[in-house]
Amino acid sequence: MRLILAAMAREDIEEAARLMASCPQMTLVGPDPEYSKRLDRVKLVSAAVFLCWLDVSHLVIRFSIGLLTVKPLVLEYESQRVKGAAKGDNMAKTEAMVRRCRAIKAEFKTRYRSWSAVWKGFESAIARFCTESDLTVDQLFALQRPLVPAIEEARGMLAAGGAANRALRKETRKKIYHQLCEAWFGNL
Repeated sequence: MRLILAAMAREDIEEAARLMASCPQMTLVGPDPEYSKRLDRVKLVSAAVFLCWLDVSHLVIRFSIGLLTVKPLVLEYESQRVKGAAKGDNMAKTEAMVRRCRAIKAEFKTRYRSWSAVWKGFESAIARFCTESDLTVDQLFALQRPLVPAIEEARGMLAAGGAANRALRKETRKKIYHQLCEAWFGNL
């Protein structure tokens, strides 16, 4: 140390470099940085997938409840229209409300089916990834504890899928599966 400091003080760069190169060597043991990188990738991606799946679950629940709420309104306005027509009343307002409620019902039904398809895509991608990587869903999301009940609640409210919704489900599955595999296995 004294010789290096003396060489640097007299600005003898060559001597300082030679002395630094003669520094004793030792083996350093520590965690593999690849392990830490992989764990961080899995942690970030599983958190993002979990939060998106939770958001989709809330949308399934929201539109399912909305659809159940608007159905009686449509029936009520249609009943009023029939009663008013029998009495000979001017039913323009009631007709407008029936059309509006039917439009809302159709919109809710479309969104409910779409979000149900996306939800099924998430579940399918997660199940496929877990099977291939020999993990359980609980293990995949172990870092996101506690799991919230909304995902299981949404599972009980899912709509049956049609052809268009199967395509949306497949697209979602492919995207989510790819994200999970990239995090687990590295660049694909």
